[in-house]
Amino acid sequence: MEGLLQFRNIPVRDLSRNLQYLREACSEELGEKQRGQIDTYIEEGIKTLDKEVEPLSHSCITADNPFESKAQTYLEWLLDGEKEKAASFIQNLLKEGVSIRDVYQHIFTSAQKEIGRLWYVNKISVGQEHFATAATRQIMGQFYSYIYNPDKIGRRLISSTVSSDLHEVGIQMITDYFEMEGWDTYYLGANMPAGDLIEAIKDQKADLLALSMTIPYHISEGKELIKAIRTDDEIATLPVIVGGYPFGIISDLWQKIGADGTARTAEDAISLAKRLIGN
Repeated sequence: MEGLLQFRNIPVRDLSRNLQYLREACSEELGEKQRGQIDTYIEEGIKTLDKEVEPLSHSCITADNPFESKAQTYLEWLLDGEKEKAASFIQNLLKEGVSIRDVYQHIFTSAQKEIGRLWYVNKISVGQEHFATAATRQIMGQFYSYIYNPDKIGRRLISSTVSSDLHEVGIQMITDYFEMEGWDTYYLGANMPAGDLIEAIKDQKADLLALSMTIPYHISEGKELIKAIRTDDEIATLPVIVGGYPFGIISDLWQKIGADGTARTAEDAISLAKRLIGN
Protein backbone atom coordinates (compact mmCIF):
# COMPACT_ATOMS: atom_id res chain seq x y z
CA MET A 1 0.00 0.00 0.00
CA GLU A 2 2.81 2.40 0.90
CA GLY A 3 4.45 1.91 -2.48
CA LEU A 4 1.14 2.35 -4.28
CA LEU A 5 0.67 5.73 -2.57
CA GLN A 6 4.25 6.85 -3.11
CA PHE A 7 4.13 6.17 -6.84
CA ARG A 8 1.11 8.49 -6.99
CA ASN A 9 2.72 11.20 -4.86
CA ILE A 10 0.26 10.69 -2.02
CA PRO A 11 1.96 11.08 1.39
CA VAL A 12 1.64 7.94 3.50
CA ARG A 13 1.17 10.13 6.57
CA ASP A 14 -2.13 11.40 5.12
CA LEU A 15 -3.65 7.92 5.12
CA SER A 16 -2.14 7.15 8.52
CA ARG A 17 -3.67 10.36 9.88
CA ASN A 18 -7.04 9.44 8.40
CA LEU A 19 -6.90 6.08 10.17
CA GLN A 20 -6.17 7.84 13.44
CA TYR A 21 -9.19 10.10 12.91
CA LEU A 22 -11.31 7.04 12.15
CA ARG A 23 -10.13 5.43 15.38
CA GLU A 24 -11.11 8.52 17.36
CA ALA A 25 -14.55 8.67 15.72
CA CYS A 26 -15.17 4.98 16.48
CA SER A 27 -14.11 5.53 20.07
CA GLU A 28 -16.74 8.24 20.45
CA GLU A 29 -19.61 6.56 18.58
CA LEU A 30 -19.35 2.82 19.16
CA GLY A 31 -19.73 0.47 22.10
CA GLU A 32 -16.72 -1.07 23.79
CA LYS A 33 -16.96 -4.46 22.03
CA GLN A 34 -17.36 -3.00 18.54
CA ARG A 35 -14.72 -0.39 19.24
CA GLY A 36 -12.22 -3.04 20.29
CA GLN A 37 -12.76 -5.13 17.17
CA ILE A 38 -12.41 -2.18 14.80
CA ASP A 39 -9.42 -0.78 16.66
CA THR A 40 -7.53 -4.02 16.03
CA TYR A 41 -7.92 -3.64 12.27
CA ILE A 42 -7.04 0.05 12.34
CA GLU A 43 -3.88 -0.67 14.33
CA GLU A 44 -2.86 -3.35 11.83
CA GLY A 45 -3.45 -0.88 9.02
CA ILE A 46 -1.23 1.72 10.62
CA LYS A 47 1.51 -0.85 11.21
CA THR A 48 1.30 -1.93 7.59
CA LEU A 49 1.80 1.65 6.42
CA ASP A 50 4.94 1.88 8.54
CA LYS A 51 6.54 -1.17 6.93
CA GLU A 52 9.26 -0.88 4.34
CA VAL A 53 8.03 -1.85 0.89
CA GLU A 54 9.88 -3.94 -1.63
CA PRO A 55 10.76 -1.85 -4.67
CA LEU A 56 9.05 -2.80 -7.89
CA SER A 57 11.57 -1.23 -10.23
CA HIS A 58 12.42 -4.46 -12.06
CA SER A 59 10.35 -5.95 -14.85
CA CYS A 60 8.40 -9.17 -14.28
CA ILE A 61 9.63 -10.29 -17.70
CA THR A 62 13.02 -11.51 -16.55
CA ALA A 63 16.16 -12.80 -18.21
CA ASP A 64 15.55 -16.35 -16.98
CA ASN A 65 12.36 -16.48 -19.03
CA PRO A 66 13.19 -18.56 -22.14
CA PHE A 67 10.69 -16.46 -24.07
CA GLU A 68 11.76 -13.10 -22.64
CA SER A 69 11.92 -11.21 -25.92
CA LYS A 70 8.67 -12.72 -27.17
CA ALA A 71 6.85 -11.84 -23.94
CA GLN A 72 8.16 -8.30 -24.22
CA THR A 73 6.99 -8.03 -27.83
CA TYR A 74 3.54 -9.30 -26.89
CA LEU A 75 3.35 -6.81 -24.03
CA GLU A 76 4.33 -3.91 -26.29
CA TRP A 77 1.57 -4.78 -28.76
CA LEU A 78 -0.96 -4.73 -25.93
CA LEU A 79 0.25 -1.45 -24.47
CA ASP A 80 0.06 0.09 -27.95
CA GLY A 81 -3.58 -1.01 -28.16
CA GLU A 82 -2.83 -3.43 -31.01
CA LYS A 83 -4.91 -6.43 -29.97
CA GLU A 84 -5.07 -7.93 -33.46
CA LYS A 85 -1.30 -7.73 -33.89
CA ALA A 86 -0.80 -9.31 -30.47
CA ALA A 87 -3.13 -12.17 -31.46
CA SER A 88 -1.36 -12.66 -34.80
CA PHE A 89 1.97 -12.73 -32.99
CA ILE A 90 0.77 -15.59 -30.78
CA GLN A 91 -0.76 -17.40 -33.75
CA ASN A 92 2.57 -17.29 -35.60
CA LEU A 93 4.43 -18.64 -32.56
CA LEU A 94 2.06 -21.59 -32.37
CA LYS A 95 2.47 -22.25 -36.09
CA GLU A 96 6.25 -22.23 -35.58
CA GLY A 97 5.90 -25.00 -33.01
CA VAL A 98 5.89 -23.14 -29.72
CA SER A 99 3.67 -25.09 -27.34
CA ILE A 100 0.49 -23.59 -25.94
CA ARG A 101 1.83 -24.36 -22.44
CA ASP A 102 4.89 -22.21 -23.09
CA VAL A 103 2.69 -19.42 -24.43
CA TYR A 104 0.58 -19.51 -21.27
CA GLN A 105 3.44 -19.85 -18.82
CA HIS A 106 6.13 -17.65 -20.34
CA ILE A 107 4.19 -15.09 -22.37
CA PHE A 108 0.64 -14.60 -21.07
CA THR A 109 1.51 -15.01 -17.39
CA SER A 110 4.68 -12.92 -17.52
CA ALA A 111 2.98 -10.17 -19.51
CA GLN A 112 0.03 -10.04 -17.11
CA LYS A 113 2.33 -9.76 -14.10
CA GLU A 114 4.23 -6.96 -15.80
CA ILE A 115 1.00 -5.15 -16.64
CA GLY A 116 0.07 -5.32 -12.97
CA ARG A 117 3.47 -3.98 -11.95
CA LEU A 118 3.31 -1.13 -14.45
CA TRP A 119 -0.08 -0.09 -13.08
CA TYR A 120 1.21 -0.34 -9.51
CA VAL A 121 4.15 1.97 -10.22
CA ASN A 122 1.86 4.36 -12.08
CA LYS A 123 3.44 3.82 -15.49
CA ILE A 124 0.18 2.84 -17.22
CA SER A 125 -3.41 3.89 -16.63
CA VAL A 126 -6.30 1.81 -15.34
CA GLY A 127 -7.69 1.93 -18.87
CA GLN A 128 -4.51 0.44 -20.33
CA GLU A 129 -4.46 -2.28 -17.67
CA HIS A 130 -8.08 -3.19 -18.30
CA PHE A 131 -7.59 -3.21 -22.08
CA ALA A 132 -4.49 -5.40 -21.92
CA THR A 133 -6.13 -7.88 -19.57
CA ALA A 134 -9.34 -8.05 -21.61
CA ALA A 135 -7.30 -8.49 -24.79
CA THR A 136 -5.37 -11.41 -23.31
CA ARG A 137 -8.63 -13.09 -22.28
CA GLN A 138 -9.99 -12.69 -25.81
CA ILE A 139 -6.77 -13.95 -27.36
CA MET A 140 -6.76 -17.00 -25.09
CA GLY A 141 -10.27 -17.77 -26.32
CA GLN A 142 -9.08 -17.82 -29.94
CA PHE A 143 -6.78 -20.77 -29.34
CA TYR A 144 -9.10 -23.23 -27.64
CA SER A 145 -8.31 -25.83 -30.30
CA TYR A 146 -4.74 -25.92 -28.97
CA ILE A 147 -5.99 -26.35 -25.40
CA TYR A 148 -8.64 -29.01 -25.83
CA ASN A 149 -7.50 -32.53 -24.99
CA PRO A 150 -9.84 -35.28 -26.27
CA ASP A 151 -8.17 -37.88 -24.02
CA LYS A 152 -10.31 -37.30 -20.93
CA ILE A 153 -9.29 -38.69 -17.54
CA GLY A 154 -12.79 -38.83 -16.07
CA ARG A 155 -12.38 -35.91 -13.67
CA ARG A 156 -14.34 -32.65 -13.51
CA LEU A 157 -13.15 -29.26 -12.31
CA ILE A 158 -15.37 -26.35 -11.37
CA SER A 159 -13.59 -23.00 -11.23
CA SER A 160 -14.53 -19.40 -10.54
CA THR A 161 -13.74 -16.32 -8.54
CA VAL A 162 -15.67 -15.67 -5.35
CA SER A 163 -18.64 -13.33 -5.25
CA SER A 164 -17.66 -9.67 -5.94
CA ASP A 165 -14.22 -10.63 -7.34
CA LEU A 166 -14.03 -9.51 -10.96
CA HIS A 167 -10.42 -10.54 -11.66
CA GLU A 168 -10.78 -13.71 -13.69
CA VAL A 169 -7.88 -14.01 -16.12
CA GLY A 170 -5.76 -15.97 -13.62
CA ILE A 171 -8.42 -18.56 -12.82
CA GLN A 172 -9.21 -18.89 -16.51
CA MET A 173 -5.56 -19.75 -17.18
CA ILE A 174 -5.69 -22.36 -14.41
CA THR A 175 -8.85 -23.83 -15.93
CA ASP A 176 -7.27 -24.04 -19.36
CA TYR A 177 -4.33 -25.96 -17.92
CA PHE A 178 -6.71 -28.52 -16.43
CA GLU A 179 -8.36 -28.78 -19.84
CA MET A 180 -4.95 -29.53 -21.36
CA GLU A 181 -4.52 -32.29 -18.77
CA GLY A 182 -7.71 -34.03 -19.92
CA TRP A 183 -10.09 -32.76 -17.27
CA ASP A 184 -13.64 -31.79 -18.05
CA THR A 185 -13.81 -28.17 -16.93
CA TYR A 186 -16.82 -26.13 -15.90
CA TYR A 187 -15.64 -22.53 -15.78
CA LEU A 188 -18.07 -20.14 -14.10
CA GLY A 189 -16.12 -16.90 -14.51
CA ALA A 190 -16.08 -13.93 -12.19
CA ASN A 191 -18.33 -12.71 -9.38
CA MET A 192 -20.03 -16.05 -8.78
CA PRO A 193 -22.70 -16.02 -6.03
CA ALA A 194 -22.02 -18.66 -3.39
CA GLY A 195 -25.43 -20.32 -3.57
CA ASP A 196 -25.30 -20.72 -7.33
CA LEU A 197 -21.75 -22.04 -7.16
CA ILE A 198 -22.75 -24.72 -4.65
CA GLU A 199 -25.69 -25.68 -6.85
CA ALA A 200 -23.34 -26.04 -9.84
CA ILE A 201 -20.95 -28.21 -7.80
CA LYS A 202 -23.78 -30.62 -7.09
CA ASP A 203 -25.28 -30.55 -10.58
CA GLN A 204 -21.94 -31.19 -12.26
CA LYS A 205 -20.72 -33.73 -9.69
CA ALA A 206 -17.41 -31.92 -9.41
CA ASP A 207 -14.24 -33.73 -8.32
CA LEU A 208 -12.42 -30.48 -7.49
CA LEU A 209 -13.19 -26.81 -6.92
CA ALA A 210 -10.67 -24.10 -7.79
CA LEU A 211 -11.35 -20.65 -6.33
CA SER A 212 -9.62 -17.36 -7.01
CA MET A 213 -9.46 -14.49 -4.50
CA THR A 214 -7.28 -11.70 -5.81
CA ILE A 215 -7.81 -8.96 -3.22
CA PRO A 216 -7.62 -9.34 0.58
CA TYR A 217 -11.18 -8.24 1.24
CA HIS A 218 -12.42 -11.18 -0.86
CA ILE A 219 -10.95 -13.63 1.65
CA SER A 220 -13.91 -13.47 4.03
CA GLU A 221 -16.29 -14.39 1.20
CA GLY A 222 -14.09 -17.33 0.26
CA LYS A 223 -13.98 -18.50 3.86
CA GLU A 224 -17.77 -18.37 4.16
CA LEU A 225 -18.17 -20.24 0.88
CA ILE A 226 -15.83 -23.03 1.96
CA LYS A 227 -17.61 -23.21 5.32
CA ALA A 228 -20.93 -23.65 3.51
CA ILE A 229 -19.42 -26.47 1.44
CA ARG A 230 -18.01 -28.22 4.52
CA THR A 231 -21.38 -28.15 6.27
CA ASP A 232 -23.28 -29.56 3.30
CA ASP A 233 -23.36 -33.35 3.64
CA GLU A 234 -23.59 -33.84 -0.12
CA ILE A 235 -20.33 -32.05 -0.93
CA ALA A 236 -18.57 -31.73 2.44
CA THR A 237 -15.49 -33.71 1.34
CA LEU A 238 -15.01 -31.89 -1.98
CA PRO A 239 -11.33 -30.88 -2.35
CA VAL A 240 -10.97 -27.10 -2.65
CA ILE A 241 -7.84 -25.34 -3.90
CA VAL A 242 -7.42 -21.60 -3.74
CA GLY A 243 -5.15 -19.01 -5.30
CA GLY A 244 -4.58 -15.32 -5.70
CA TYR A 245 -2.33 -12.54 -4.44
CA PRO A 246 -3.18 -12.81 -0.69
CA PHE A 247 -2.09 -16.46 -0.56
CA GLY A 248 1.38 -15.52 -1.75
CA ILE A 249 1.69 -13.05 1.10
CA ILE A 250 0.38 -15.24 3.94
CA SER A 251 1.68 -18.78 3.49
CA ASP A 252 -0.88 -20.54 5.69
CA LEU A 253 -3.89 -18.45 4.68
CA TRP A 254 -5.38 -21.36 2.73
CA GLN A 255 -5.50 -23.41 5.92
CA LYS A 256 -7.12 -20.60 7.88
CA ILE A 257 -10.05 -20.42 5.47
CA GLY A 258 -10.56 -24.18 5.31
CA ALA A 259 -9.18 -24.99 1.86
CA ASP A 260 -7.16 -28.10 1.00
CA GLY A 261 -4.23 -26.28 -0.57
CA THR A 262 -3.05 -23.32 -2.60
CA ALA A 263 -1.16 -22.95 -5.86
CA ARG A 264 0.74 -19.98 -7.27
CA THR A 265 1.07 -21.34 -10.81
CA ALA A 266 -0.97 -23.51 -13.13
CA GLU A 267 1.62 -26.28 -12.89
CA ASP A 268 1.41 -26.15 -9.11
CA ALA A 269 -2.37 -26.42 -9.31
CA ILE A 270 -2.15 -29.56 -11.46
CA SER A 271 0.36 -31.16 -9.09
CA LEU A 272 -1.77 -30.28 -6.09
CA ALA A 273 -4.87 -31.78 -7.71
CA LYS A 274 -3.02 -35.02 -8.34
CA ARG A 275 -1.97 -35.19 -4.69
CA LEU A 276 -5.50 -34.51 -3.48
CA ILE A 277 -7.47 -36.90 -5.66
CA GLY A 278 -4.89 -39.11 -7.39
CA ASN A 279 -3.77 -39.34 -10.99
